[in-house]
Amino acid sequence: HTFLQFDDDEHETGFGRWLERRAREKVGPTGDRGDLFLKAIIQNLAPMVLCCIPLFALVLKILYVFKRRYYVEHLVFALHTHAFVFLSTLIIIGVGFLLALKSTALTAIACTFLGLAVLIQLLVAIRCVYRQNWFATVFKFALGSLIYVVLLSIAFAVTAMVTLVLP
Repeated sequence: HTFLQFDDDEHETGFGRWLERRAREKVGPTGDRGDLFLKAIIQNLAPMVLCCIPLFALVLKILYVFKRRYYVEHLVFALHTHAFVFLSTLIIIGVGFLLALKSTALTAIACTFLGLAVLIQLLVAIRCVYRQNWFATVFKFALGSLIYVVLLSIAFAVTAMVTLVLP
């Protein structure tokens, strides 16, 4: 069995029992419906990232607090960068599928090169928009990326929990 039985545990809360019941309903008692749950999570990823764009703008506002820019300016830049990353990801996936028909090694090389090109383009965009030297740009890019990955991880955990809890 995938799920442990907690019925005999007197320390189990009502919420814990309810959550276990929901997990059994969504994933199945043996995990046989796990693929459906995974598909539901994947369907919720795009709205999750869309909701995270204002958080990314807030991270930019904090990192560039002395630039005296309005939050809306950071939000516009965040929208542009996310659109660029979404489009780039779509192109990289498409190129990956096309190249996978010919060579796996070529696919890995091309997708890695394209991924690095996206990161370099984001670095150049941040340097052009915020007009700082390369050291400050790279440092803030790394720090901002780390903070945003943590925020996205928390958002993903919340999305998975909401997907589990909602009918």
